[in-house]
Amino acid sequence: MAYVLTEIFDLKKIKDLMESFYKVTGVSSGLVDCQGNILIHVGWQDICTQFHRRNQLSGSMCEDSDKNILSGIQSLKMEKKPYYIHKCKFGLYFAVSPIIIEGNHLANFMFGQFFINEPDREKFSELAKEYGFPEKDYLDVLDRVPIYDLEKFDSVINHFRL
Repeated sequence: MAYVLTEIFDLKKIKDLMESFYKVTGVSSGLVDCQGNILIHVGWQDICTQFHRRNQLSGSMCEDSDKNILSGIQSLKMEKKPYYIHKCKFGLYFAVSPIIIEGNHLANFMFGQFFINEPDREKFSELAKEYGFPEKDYLDVLDRVPIYDLEKFDSVINHFRL
């Protein structure tokens, strides 16, 4: 049987749950369909939403990253690991877990954006110049991106698994 995500789940209620989760944990999340359409995003980092995705050149890198996430999640072997870790071209990480019902891959939960190590401010200063971002504003939002170890995301992803 073919399922449609919006026929099974109330997206408003899912968004409310994701917002509550963000308020408690500070972990941003998103719900993205299998075509790469963002259905819900909560707490996404300004460095992505206000800078990377808004600029034509850097935005195309984000689109490439989105495609890599989708291909990575499709190649996932669920019995080995329930999620896929992706590092975008700017060095931010995402943990992505598929929503599969009776063998039908309907969408993906995304958790991130985050770093696993302290970012190289000099590199991001150079990126600001390269893409024409106001350097001070860009570095200010860089400083707000959380740094987590991947073990934390093991717990986060497992919280959402059924």
